[in-house]
Amino acid sequence: MLQLHVFTLLGTSSPLSELRVVLLGFKDAGKSSSGNTILGREEFQPGQRSAVCVKRQGDVAGRQVTVVEAPGWWSCYSKELSPEMTKRAIQLSPGLCGQGPHVFLLITRADILFTEAQMISARQHLELLSERVWRYTILLFTHGDWLGDTPIEQYIESEGDALKWLTEKCGNRYHVLNNHNSTDGRQVTELLEKIEDMVAGNGSSHFKMDKGLLRDLEEREKIERSRAEERMMKVKQHRHGLRSTQGQIHQSSLRIILLGSKNYGKSSTGNTILGEDVFELCTISKCEKREGEVAGRQLTVVDTPGWELHSMDNPPVFLKQETSMSVSLCDPGPHVFLLIVALDTAVTSQVILQLQKYLTLFSEAIWSHTMVLFDFGDWLGDTLIEQHIESEGRDLCWLIEQCGNRYHVFNNEKKDDKDQVTELLAKIEEMLAGNSGHHYETDRNRLEEVKERREKEEERATERLMKVKRQRKHLQSLKREFLGQCEPAKRVRTLLHATRVLYYTTADVDLGDVDVLSLHAPRSTIDDVSGDGLLDELHSDMVEPTDESTVPGEVPVGALMSRVLSATKILGFQAPMPDMASLGGVWEGVSHSSPQRCCGRHGVSRYSAPNSIQVAVSWQRLPIRPTQG
Repeated sequence: MLQLHVFTLLGTSSPLSELRVVLLGFKDAGKSSSGNTILGREEFQPGQRSAVCVKRQGDVAGRQVTVVEAPGWWSCYSKELSPEMTKRAIQLSPGLCGQGPHVFLLITRADILFTEAQMISARQHLELLSERVWRYTILLFTHGDWLGDTPIEQYIESEGDALKWLTEKCGNRYHVLNNHNSTDGRQVTELLEKIEDMVAGNGSSHFKMDKGLLRDLEEREKIERSRAEERMMKVKQHRHGLRSTQGQIHQSSLRIILLGSKNYGKSSTGNTILGEDVFELCTISKCEKREGEVAGRQLTVVDTPGWELHSMDNPPVFLKQETSMSVSLCDPGPHVFLLIVALDTAVTSQVILQLQKYLTLFSEAIWSHTMVLFDFGDWLGDTLIEQHIESEGRDLCWLIEQCGNRYHVFNNEKKDDKDQVTELLAKIEEMLAGNSGHHYETDRNRLEEVKERREKEEERATERLMKVKRQRKHLQSLKREFLGQCEPAKRVRTLLHATRVLYYTTADVDLGDVDVLSLHAPRSTIDDVSGDGLLDELHSDMVEPTDESTVPGEVPVGALMSRVLSATKILGFQAPMPDMASLGGVWEGVSHSSPQRCCGRHGVSRYSAPNSIQVAVSWQRLPIRPTQG
């Protein structure tokens, strides 16, 4: 632990006239906000996605400070899932700092759990700059206000091995920033002093890029830029040829199906196309169809359930059926399948394999009617989409060519940008012209097979449901029959109020093995427990009603009297209450977790409410005399 404090206590090195800083970290870690806090003004735009580095400069505490923000990565993604443009921008970020940066600030948040997956991701992305990067790295915690009075050292020790490993990998150099209090100049001054201490410890040196790596990156980028220009010209010529041979192309109606992975923005894309929020932004298990008029065309848009394209697990059969049946909502068939691809995630060979499985639900002709739609267009900035395609390499290039070099970029953050929608519709019409005006021909035989299979499954599901209902009805009749045989016990009371349960009995009442449960609680609480209304059928005359004044604003609901086994089945208790009746006295039960509903046995009992919250109740007999009924 001594080593943790040595660095923060140095502060003895001479101030440098110039400091060059590179900000690294995962998305939403607070890089932009940290850059603004360091420079003392709004220079970076928090929340803005970018595939390129952003450089800003300013005078801070008598020093000329250069700050470079590199693109962020997804916190739990390995480097293989980060786009090539992101990785290359990280590798080239030192070149924006003149001779080289004095420090890399690795930014993480103090208000979220730091996991092993985040540690692996941070290590892989930093080591894109070589193993030497760790000598020049300081761990910068954002959301410092969340810590309150807790020392950062205590936080590091409590968070586990992953964060401790990362802290030690950074030479136990760390600092805390509260970007919500950016006017506090002391936290910035202290950070600059720590950077100067580190520079002194490195012999006043800065990070130097590998010149061989730099040459390779520049040569690769030059080749990709040339290929991107060739692709762009090829696409323009193809589109021009279609326009010149087909004349004016305009469809009065277009039918569109959205395909893609979960969380890739299918629903947002549908809303942007139709110009209003008609699809809910949530995971769906069934296809949804919406219609509207856009740019003089009647549009039908079908959203489909998303797949896990980054997983090799096979999707559920129900999901496959639902996806293949999407074409039935676009009768006689869709004009286009828009395959949604996120720009800020790599298209790997594993994604291509899953995608091929995905599209085999349709006929081979689907490729002639598919266009790749890149989402998160704001991430590109001023970078051409063709350059991104070429930088990603073989897998994405294969997908684009398989779709006939048809692609488009959407920025769903700018729903009011009608030009991106109009251009998309024009590209769809051009594709339709290239297909001689033909829409996708649905495989009727395959569709009928899926429908027939679905109908049989629904019939079996209905039979199962009816069987369960009959079983429950039979059990309820047995319960009522048994309750009718029970002797009323009017001298027994139970009061459920907040977290305390009092169970009153008199010694001269012989209840044998009968338990009594009387509930006095808000209707919402009782409904959560009863679910199917069983408590409404209970005989309230078995127990004296509780005094309503004891629990203001709450309603006494009734009482349940049954044997231990029945009580266990009805409310899902895993254990009966203690034999309070034969023991007599006043018993108290205390709930140990929410919701505040109590019942149980001597010692501790647990039951699972329908909302799956576990409740534990301890019972004890109080040394006071019972209230006589």
